Amino acid sequence: MESASSVLLSLPPLEKMDAKPVLDAAATLPGYSDADKTAWEQKTCVTNETPATGALADALSGEVQKYLEKQYGGDHKPTKYRYVVLNGDKAGALKLFTYAELLEPHKSQSGYWASEFTFDGSSKWQGSLFMHVHYYEGSENNVQYRATRTVPATTFQGTPMDAKGMVGNMKKAVNALHSHLIDISDTAVQASMKKVRRILPITKTRMKWDDAAQNAVKVLKKSVNDKSKTPLKPFGRK
Repeated sequence: MESASSVLLSLPPLEKMDAKPVLDAAATLPGYSDADKTAWEQKTCVTNETPATGALADALSGEVQKYLEKQYGGDHKPTKYRYVVLNGDKAGALKLFTYAELLEPHKSQSGYWASEFTFDGSSKWQGSLFMHVHYYEGSENNVQYRATRTVPATTFQGTPMDAKGMVGNMKKAVNALHSHLIDISDTAVQASMKKVRRILPITKTRMKWDDAAQNAVKVLKKSVNDKSKTPLKPFGRK
């Protein structure tokens, strides 16, 4: 049986973000603790923890708000996004959580992008990205895809002026993961189509696609040339 932590953190976006029934169900799983509850609330940005304050925290919050609004707001509806900047484990340390979800029950699909970044209070900024897509049409279709990427540490001085660079580092990592997922998707489609093309028909003879295409072009050209040599009859005459 899976642990409470693994179950909570593997949940796809929920149509109704009601924490109580989710946490009540998780409490029946082995190993459940308040730490699991905190981790899930922070990841989905529904935590009741007091947001961090201070020059860097305020500047970081402002830059994150602008980035998320541009990335997921406006024309990207019904995407919803949330974020929270919390105090870290020591003086000057910060934790940033972002969460953007797309809920389309009428299309039987949902998905989210989430991130978790930390600043250690002195110079180190690093984090992780999470993506989860869920497609559930009908009783036989229940497909989920998850991806995680670790963002290596980058050095910042920790001044308010660094907030833009920190968010820029997160944006760069998100774009890289997005491009990687597109490449994987394209490769999978091409591989599937190649398998289809390699299937032998009833005649057990492999189709030579290049030869067939060239022959089709020749037939079309011949047909056009033949028609161009045939004089047109005036309308209404036999």
